[in-house]
Amino acid sequence: MKFINPEILWGLLFLTVPILVHLFNFRKFKKVYFSNVDFLKEIKEETKSKSKLKHLLILLSRLLAIAALVFAFAQPYIPAANQDVKIGNKAVSLYIDNSFSMEGQDENGRLLDLAKNKAMEIVDIHNSTDKFQLLTNDFEGRHQRLVTKEEIINLIEEVKISPNTRKLTDVLSRQKDLLINSEEPNRESFIFSDLQKSSFDLADLSNDTLINVRIIPLLASIEGNKYIDSIWFSSPVRQLNQNEKLLIRIKNNSAEKVLNVPVKLDINGMQKALGSYAIESKSSIDSTLTFTNISSGIKSAVVELTDFPVVFDDKLYFSYEVAEQTNVLEIYGKNLNSKSIRSVFQDDVFFNYKKVSDNRIDYSDLVNFNLIILNQPQQVPSGLVSELEKFVANGGSIFIIPGQEITLSSYNDLLAKLQGNSLRPKVSSTTKVSTINVQHPLYYGVFDNIPNNIDLPKIKAHYPIDQITKNTGTTLMRLADGTPFLSYSKYKSGNVYLSSVSLSPLESNFTQHAIFVASLLRIAEFSQPSSVPYYTIGKDNVVLVKRIPVSEKSQIVIKKKEDGGGGVEFIPGYRHQGSQTEIFIQDQITDAGNYEIILDGSVIAGFSFNYPREESDLEAFSIAEIESTIEENHLTTFGVVTGNTDQLKNQVEELNEGKKLWLWLIIAALVFLIFEVILMKLK
Repeated sequence: MKFINPEILWGLLFLTVPILVHLFNFRKFKKVYFSNVDFLKEIKEETKSKSKLKHLLILLSRLLAIAALVFAFAQPYIPAANQDVKIGNKAVSLYIDNSFSMEGQDENGRLLDLAKNKAMEIVDIHNSTDKFQLLTNDFEGRHQRLVTKEEIINLIEEVKISPNTRKLTDVLSRQKDLLINSEEPNRESFIFSDLQKSSFDLADLSNDTLINVRIIPLLASIEGNKYIDSIWFSSPVRQLNQNEKLLIRIKNNSAEKVLNVPVKLDINGMQKALGSYAIESKSSIDSTLTFTNISSGIKSAVVELTDFPVVFDDKLYFSYEVAEQTNVLEIYGKNLNSKSIRSVFQDDVFFNYKKVSDNRIDYSDLVNFNLIILNQPQQVPSGLVSELEKFVANGGSIFIIPGQEITLSSYNDLLAKLQGNSLRPKVSSTTKVSTINVQHPLYYGVFDNIPNNIDLPKIKAHYPIDQITKNTGTTLMRLADGTPFLSYSKYKSGNVYLSSVSLSPLESNFTQHAIFVASLLRIAEFSQPSSVPYYTIGKDNVVLVKRIPVSEKSQIVIKKKEDGGGGVEFIPGYRHQGSQTEIFIQDQITDAGNYEIILDGSVIAGFSFNYPREESDLEAFSIAEIESTIEENHLTTFGVVTGNTDQLKNQVEELNEGKKLWLWLIIAALVFLIFEVILMKLK
């Protein structure tokens, strides 16, 4: 037991007053004469004994009444978790978890509404001179200051559900930054949360003796949820009139298996595919929806299932573009009359094919192509090396084919710039291609099966590809001696393909083989830039799109495609980065959906945003688990407050100020005084 005002205990010295009064109360008795006192002797002795006991009881009641009053004014209390009560104004920070999971319900209503009501009750407990901070998952600028009691009530009323989520460690760090700089001597933090395991990282915290943290749990009655976790395509390139396979990951974190979960795919407002799935409890499945793009252009899509009552994660929006054409440039060596590459592309309307001699290159025109085929030049000039490096870095693809007679160092200068493999001097020996990497996306799905005795290209002379490290590049086709025949590597945003042989029929039969046509077509198809299918609200603030051709008078506008929820429109900032343009969102998108980039009234690109999926897992800590964590980690400045709104006041006061005893002492003092009065009345 401790005292708020221990100096009042000096008042116990007043206990000497009734003692002195009792000791020196010499009352004078009047003599009464009787003729015979023998009959009064027994009565006199009995009365004297009772009088002495009565006076002692009166003295004791007076002493106890005075002591009780002195102790009451000293305000004794039993501290909670060995914490001393501090006198003075308080700085109070209130964190209300307004994430999607707070849309959950218990028997008293929506969790967010209950959190706001309890926050109001906490405010009501405090004095009008105390200062308050409100904090939500939005981390708004206006919430980064202390306000008055009247202002905090208005801020609490304005709290709404948000797509943002925050770790408890981040919340307490933000609260601490403000509270420790406040002038108020006492600092408190209140956490109103549903204790989701994905964000409530209490075990990672430590004590801060300057701040008392009170956790007020709000637990939903619903524990299960089905949702679309993610999507991806089986191939990185979208093609016209080709079958597309969209893979969908669906999760079920409820305790029961679910059957016949319907999933549908809509593209540009039209249903393209439909499926139904069964998912075991606490597990996920990866399903596939197949469809065909029958037209080119920007595609705004959504995959959707039906689940209740948690619905924010039932839809996943994504965007992609189907190109009308792929632009291919062949840079051929001087005096080279090779028709093998031209014959692959010139009659296919999907490809915009152009060829140019290596001594007539317009460097400014390179940015307009998706794929550059460096077809057997004798050497690669340093100027061309620099331009090709920029081209690949900005997302272009290059296929390097060495000639019969080359300046090897110039080729290796280019390959070094592209941080890829290098070529060794030519080896004239007969060999053949032994294996094809059918697991690489370039060849995945090209072959139904590969027979053991398949006829693969035969080689008479080649430049061995030297892999600088084991992790440099990927071998697409391998020779019998184990060295790469065709390799692939990534450089920044672009792709680099390298052949170890020329296209001369004197050195190989590669161009007469069907694998040559398949390889060239797939390399060209994969040269199309692959955009991010979707972004996440609260995490991604920069959207990458192909370079936007803006002028000084142009205006870029971001607009949400209508989806039953009203339009969103704003003007973003942007910056050109090579062949791409960075669009700066700056947290201006808070609604999931498909969005369009409009330049001077015309739609030029699309992208999508989705809500984060951390809130989809509704698994939460129990109150017992939180209390156990507090005890195990010796978090003596933390406490858990349970119960309904009516019980909240007493529980918080007991945590903050300990168990107060002054009221019981006042009652005891009154009881002792009443007892004294009763004794005085007795004869």
